[in-house]
Amino acid sequence: MIVFWSACALLLFLACLAFIVPIIRDKKPSQVDRDELNKVFYQGRMQEIEQDDEQGIISDKQSVITELQRGLVDDVTEQSAPQSRVSNASTLVPGVIVLVLLCVGFYLQFGSHKQVSHWQQVMADFPALQQKMIMGQGAAPTEIEVDNFMLALRTQLSEKPDDATGWLMLGRLAIAVRDGQLALDALAKAYELDATRSDIRVPYAQALLQSGEPLNIKTAENLLVATIGLEPNNLQAWSIYAFMALQNDDFELAIARWQKMLPLLQDDPERLQMVQGSITYAQQQLGEKVAEQAPQKAADIGHEYTVSVQLDPKVMLPTQGYVFIFAQMVNGPAMPLAAKKLPLGDIFPLTLTLSDADAMQASFKLSQQAEFKVKARISIDENASVAAGEWEGVSQPVQSGETDTIKVIIDQQM
Repeated sequence: MIVFWSACALLLFLACLAFIVPIIRDKKPSQVDRDELNKVFYQGRMQEIEQDDEQGIISDKQSVITELQRGLVDDVTEQSAPQSRVSNASTLVPGVIVLVLLCVGFYLQFGSHKQVSHWQQVMADFPALQQKMIMGQGAAPTEIEVDNFMLALRTQLSEKPDDATGWLMLGRLAIAVRDGQLALDALAKAYELDATRSDIRVPYAQALLQSGEPLNIKTAENLLVATIGLEPNNLQAWSIYAFMALQNDDFELAIARWQKMLPLLQDDPERLQMVQGSITYAQQQLGEKVAEQAPQKAADIGHEYTVSVQLDPKVMLPTQGYVFIFAQMVNGPAMPLAAKKLPLGDIFPLTLTLSDADAMQASFKLSQQAEFKVKARISIDENASVAAGEWEGVSQPVQSGETDTIKVIIDQQM
């Protein structure tokens, strides 16, 4: 603030100089300078008269001298007459006063002095706002207090840009007031400063998810998966992860993720009830979705094959991921004839059915094959492509119309 007022004073001083200098330069020669000129002129003229007298050019020397003296007296008399010209000082002082008043008036009318005063007051109240916002002292903060706190926090961050906790706090407040771009920018800065903190990764994932951009959503999912892998009991990460599935209308996946939270909420009855309500809502939506889909005729579905999937004891399941169950031709393209994807959990041994209803393409179905095989693969993400380290199992060749349960044991590491 000192710099601001110093700059204002300097500009005002320069403006005054621009007004004063031309007046000073316009100053006329002083009376002393005029007297000196008259004296030099008189002495020079007297020398000329003496020379003319010696040469006999003039006949009456005394009359010429008298005339010269009379002219000098007349000039001195004119200089002594009252001057109508206003002195420099009488013009300069009022002019400077008017200039200063104009500058101050324009600033008060068109400047940002009110905003500056408000900012100064906010910075003065910042310690008290910190106690209220962070420590929760006193009544709940009002919307104006939240805005003031964010203003002071942004000022502080401009002076300390490496404060990851400050950027995190600003991002969380921006999410609360629904300022998506500010939240994304602030949390991206916090993540850039310290990517190891889960309390930064999770709200950053939330801001990315709320942006709606496909690339940001994928980045958010990766952040949540990484956080849950490191901290399986991170409730905030699981909550956002479940909401992501709900946002995609994947109600089954949302239910599975919320169910992961239930054992972690036994000591928080209020939040437990909220999650149970979310599960009920997703189940209702799932039921409506199924009811809206017209049931396919048996002829369209074709024969249903029952598949049983089991794990070999040596298989170590990841903390989260998916299991893909799909049918392929025994000798032919690797494209699945039918496929299902389920979230991992306490689901093994797993029993399900495959039919033409699970076909990937309408022109490429199980019912068209005389023989096929069934595979089951565990993946840590939603990518069905084979990755090193994943576990897989494959059945014996299955004949078309098989009625016995098809058994698949996951026992091969890729």
